[in-house]
Parts: sequence; C-alpha cells; structure tokens
Amino acid sequence: MNDKEIENLVNNLTYWQKINLLITHYMTSMGDNREKAYDRALDDVTNDGKVSYAFQVMLNLGPTIFKCDRDE
Repeated sequence: MNDKEIENLVNNLTYWQKINLLITHYMTSMGDNREKAYDRALDDVTNDGKVSYAFQVMLNLGPTIFKCDRDE
C-alpha cells in the first residue's frame, strides 16, 4: 500500500477501529499491557498521523509468534 491508500483507509476507520489498531500497535510494538495501551490509544486516536504510522508498522511487523520445531 502506498501512503495515499493508507491515508484513505485510516480516514474511513471508525473511532473504535482506530482505538483497536492503536492498542494492538502499542501492545505488540512497545510491549505495553492492555491498560497502558488503551490509555495511550485514547490520547492518540484523534491524530490520524499517529494512526497511519501505527497501521504502517503493523503491516510491516512480520511474525509476532516464535515457532520452534520440537521433536515430539
């Protein structure tokens, strides 16, 4: 996705979709617990630049679960 497409997508998200996106971003990227991530999301939800940045980070995050092969 290019920047314009991300901007259009963010502009079409509901308030709660933006909150959930930011919570996920703060929990996975910054290691916040859910309460801290929610508080931070409430502060940032009206800033579409921060929401766009969080979306871009989440798109490019890569695997978040480590899978190891075990002999069973």
